[in-house]
Amino acid sequence: HSERLLLQRLSLFTAGFTFSTAESACAWGEIQREDVLDLLSSLVSKSLVVAETLQGSEARYRLLETIRQYAQEKLRASGDWVSAHEHYLACFLRLTEEVAPKLREQYQQLWFDWLETENDNIRAALAWALEQQRIEAGMRIGTALYSFWQTRAYIQEGYAWYERFLHQTDNSVPLAVHVNTLTWSSVMASFLGDAVTATARGQ
Repeated sequence: HSERLLLQRLSLFTAGFTFSTAESACAWGEIQREDVLDLLSSLVSKSLVVAETLQGSEARYRLLETIRQYAQEKLRASGDWVSAHEHYLACFLRLTEEVAPKLREQYQQLWFDWLETENDNIRAALAWALEQQRIEAGMRIGTALYSFWQTRAYIQEGYAWYERFLHQTDNSVPLAVHVNTLTWSSVMASFLGDAVTATARGQ
């Protein structure tokens, strides 16, 4: 039962996952953190999860696409669909905010590469935040990713995320979070040559 649960929760990772992200996003309810390693090992031994060791990094895992789709269908039918996404979103909110200051430090290249690897997973978290009106969480992830989006030439995409969240914001979002998003959207708009939006957001 716990193996099936973990497999369903792992199906939310569109770009594969490391043990630490799996532990962070999937250990809740009936699955304890200390259970994840054994459960994951068992899924690997049954070929339901594929282990891909990367050079000089921790092992990365993925579900074969047909298994991932099947597990997602089961998750959707289980009643845990929203809870699983909420934990997934919380995981990437925490990780991106932890990584943000490291993008200005000695090993910044390593952390830029890490974000690149996780990019599709982060996109999925942002899409969920938008869909479920988790505007503050989405804005905070966007603020954490500003340097990454700028440095790795995702300016158009980053700007689009900022604007989507700004169009759905309300007074429940803390002022500082809202201001950060306005600021970075203004900067991105100026990079893209849109002086009108850059000025409007700045004001």
